[in-house]
Amino acid sequence: MYLFGAGIFGLGTPELIIIAVILLVLFGPKQIPKLGRMFGSTMKEVKSGIDEATKELQSEGDADASNAGCTACGAELAPGAAFCNSCGAEQVAAIAAGCISCGAELAPGAAFCNECGAQQEKKADA
Repeated sequence: MYLFGAGIFGLGTPELIIIAVILLVLFGPKQIPKLGRMFGSTMKEVKSGIDEATKELQSEGDADASNAGCTACGAELAPGAAFCNSCGAEQVAAIAAGCISCGAELAPGAAFCNECGAQQEKKADA
């Protein structure tokens, strides 16, 4: 149990003081501000890289969903369209097919889930 409480990264005050003294002895008082700036800029670059990668992955996912085309004629489809407006072909791949119980991917028209065996609801034909 810490006498002075938990500090940064779960380190207590005594541990942080020891680390500061070691850094001071190894690098000297003139180098520590430079090391701090270098560490800060590195952390900023890492954070911006993570943010950029996240945005790129999200935009790729959005682009994949918005570029859906008809499986028969290749015409552009409205999101979630079950039929093509150009040729009238049924878009089986466009219909989200996931198990109602476990969410596993289902084969088109499957009555039961291969993963958990749950019976799937049939959609009412319009």
